[in-house]
Amino acid sequence: MKKDNPLERVLILAPVGQDARAMAELFAQRGFETQVCCSMADCCAQMESGAGALLFTEEALELANVSILLRALGTQPAWSELPVIILTAGGKSRFERLLKLAAEAARGVTLLERPIGTTTLVRSLEVALNSRRRQYHVRDLLDEQRRNEVKLWLAHEQLADRAQQLQGLVELRTEKLAESNEQLRSEIAQRQQIEAAREAL
Repeated sequence: MKKDNPLERVLILAPVGQDARAMAELFAQRGFETQVCCSMADCCAQMESGAGALLFTEEALELANVSILLRALGTQPAWSELPVIILTAGGKSRFERLLKLAAEAARGVTLLERPIGTTTLVRSLEVALNSRRRQYHVRDLLDEQRRNEVKLWLAHEQLADRAQQLQGLVELRTEKLAESNEQLRSEIAQRQQIEAAREAL
């Protein structure tokens, strides 16, 4: 993974204890770029500037303005499904309703029960980032398709303009040819009259 690529940053939101810092250090050691978010508003702002995945603990759902995160996840572009990994306490969660809302808003949620092994956490993140890279590829293909459609439309317009110019040119030349034919007929008629007059003499 390239460093300093905001499109592949892992956003971390874990408001309790040292979880956020510990995960950021773990991921940094494995070559991932991370950004620890201090609030929901900060997390949404970071998402807007580009992210590869969002990882948060279920305690983050207790933060004020959780609705802005759900709204941001629910209003992503059609090509985008930001991978979301939520670390839960396991068992029956007191955040079950909010977890369900987050899953519906994000469309691509992985729930991992704590305690979780480092390998599982890192592998889940790798899978999420691979999924995100495919989404960026689809976005790029859609952008290229739109650019090609615009080029095709412009080429069609240019061809239509050229066809109109050629039609005008053909009409002009047809008109001149008709005038030349009329003049030629007139000259032939005059010569025939002169020839007939000479024979009469």
